[in-house]
Amino acid sequence: MNRHKTHWTHLQQIRSVAHRVVVDGYTLHDASVLSGVPLGTVLGPFLFLMFINDITENMSSRIRLFADVCLMYHEIRSQSDCHRLQDDLNRLMQWSKIWGMAFNIKKCNIISITNNTIRKIRHQYTMNSEPVNPINTCVYYIVTVNSRLHWNDHIDKISAAANRMSGFLRQTLYKCN
Repeated sequence: MNRHKTHWTHLQQIRSVAHRVVVDGYTLHDASVLSGVPLGTVLGPFLFLMFINDITENMSSRIRLFADVCLMYHEIRSQSDCHRLQDDLNRLMQWSKIWGMAFNIKKCNIISITNNTIRKIRHQYTMNSEPVNPINTCVYYIVTVNSRLHWNDHIDKISAAANRMSGFLRQTLYKCN
């Protein structure tokens, strides 16, 4: 924890940098920027990974990071497992405060994946004292799964997209041989 306090003090001493946007010769007002990575740079993804490198420290849950997505998961067998997951969410919120990188809690969700719907352990998880929205389906990378780990929603979505494309091609190419 001392390491974080040292870094926090260091971050507070960094002066903000002014950035401005210029589009087609029109200049927007200067904006003060304390942190972040410029988009479209070669070093941007590397710098971001270096910035979030310690996010998984001291967690009992597993964390997967991909671009701007943070996925945390923990096997829940008892109420104490729920408390461990909540403790990890609290640690994640502490990390975000230390590093000045807030999570958009409205975009954060929780999904309970199980076949046992009768004895399902329920718990209201929170982030910064705000409840985390429970959901029944989610997109994991590009695959849509539901709380029973079925792919029906994914298949329906892919089929609908294929049908739309097929209809577009039929409508566009109906005069072609």
